[in-house]
Amino acid sequence: MYWKNNPASNWDSIFDRENLCLDDLMREQNLLEELKGQNKKLIDFLTKPDVALALVRLVTQEPQENEKPEMRFVLPNLACEILTSDIQPMYNVLSHEEDIWKCFFSFLEDNEPPLNSLMASYFSRTLCSLILKTGTQDWYTYQFNCLKALEKVTYKGNFIDLLLKHLDTSAIMDLIIKISTLLEGPPLRSNIFTLFEKEQLILKLVNTLDSKNVSIRQLNAAEIICAIEVASELHPLEQNPLVISIESPETVNMVLVKIFGQTEKTESTLLGGISILQTLLMATKLKLVKLLNKYYFNF
Repeated sequence: MYWKNNPASNWDSIFDRENLCLDDLMREQNLLEELKGQNKKLIDFLTKPDVALALVRLVTQEPQENEKPEMRFVLPNLACEILTSDIQPMYNVLSHEEDIWKCFFSFLEDNEPPLNSLMASYFSRTLCSLILKTGTQDWYTYQFNCLKALEKVTYKGNFIDLLLKHLDTSAIMDLIIKISTLLEGPPLRSNIFTLFEKEQLILKLVNTLDSKNVSIRQLNAAEIICAIEVASELHPLEQNPLVISIESPETVNMVLVKIFGQTEKTESTLLGGISILQTLLMATKLKLVKLLNKYYFNF
């Protein structure tokens, strides 16, 4: 049996063992319950830099194919649960350790598309936990750790290209959407907007609408653009350079060229381009309605 049952009262004795290793600890049946119960010894052990790095490797390095199918992703799944268990010391070590970020970037750099969908979901969920605010985080700590994470991806220099390399994986598309739309606080949002605009996210997404790209890449690119445009309605007074880029005449013209100007057209190119134009039309209509309502109310 893989799991070993240990009553909560026995947990303190676990850490008295000599040469206790992560693999042994992950075989304890009620590990997650103890972690969520804020067991200090457990948290201290799991947030050691070398242990946290080992956990990150489990969610970024695909298990060997010769493992039993029913067991192959047990440890990566558990590692993801540990890394995203809303424990503040874990956020601290993940956002600051250079070797951990090397693992994150290597997952995108070293693997060719398509990514294993399970591994991509573990990776995306872990990264989101560092950038998006969780329920128990205080505002100061969230901003501090998020800024540190954004500093890492900014310094990398080609983060957007690495993500777009795997645009045919739904978990990566979701990651881009969440990072682009769900950050809290104007300073953090401004930072990510500036980074994504500098790396020409919108231009690269529109250029993905091309018959040489597989259908899922094109449709995912269009979905990201639409999601960013729709989410901007939640912050109507915000100067979002991504939205400005989406709504620019140059971008609209590019989308029209993708739909009508290419010699070879695919259904996904047409669907993606039309969905972008429809979203822009709806956004324009909504802004007009709000403007008219404001005018009549003041009148």
